[in-house]
Amino acid sequence: FEFEVIGGDHGICNLLVDYLNNSKEVSFAAYKVEHPLISNPKVTVSLSNIRATRKEVKPTPITEIKGVGKKKAEAFEKAGIKYAEELLKYTIEELSNITGIDEKTAAKILGEVEKITKKDVFGYRKVIKEALKKIEKDFENIEKNFAKLNV
Repeated sequence: FEFEVIGGDHGICNLLVDYLNNSKEVSFAAYKVEHPLISNPKVTVSLSNIRATRKEVKPTPITEIKGVGKKKAEAFEKAGIKYAEELLKYTIEELSNITGIDEKTAAKILGEVEKITKKDVFGYRKVIKEALKKIEKDFENIEKNFAKLNV
């Protein structure tokens, strides 16, 4: 599983990858930055025990998104988008630009896509959220200890 850390840098990615690699559920985590000036870091995670296989999980057809009728479905297909899950890699502006759909409508559609794709069938979101919660808790503890120093 790979995801992009928009606006991220080596600091947050090193920290996240370290926490992920310390999880019993993760067999491998790493990140890469193709070019520090023009790209965002991409984190790759592999779980020890994946809950489902890709063959068992069927993608959601674009027409099953609330608010997407024949005309919008054609605009998505013309842009090479067939499934709801594919939309998650686009920003509102990008989606509007490639499909010709106005930004307000694109935002609504992306909101609907997020609702129907919340299922974490493979378990990646759970593991990543747990790592981020641990990082947040550790930062809170550091902040408390730093405040005790009266510096």
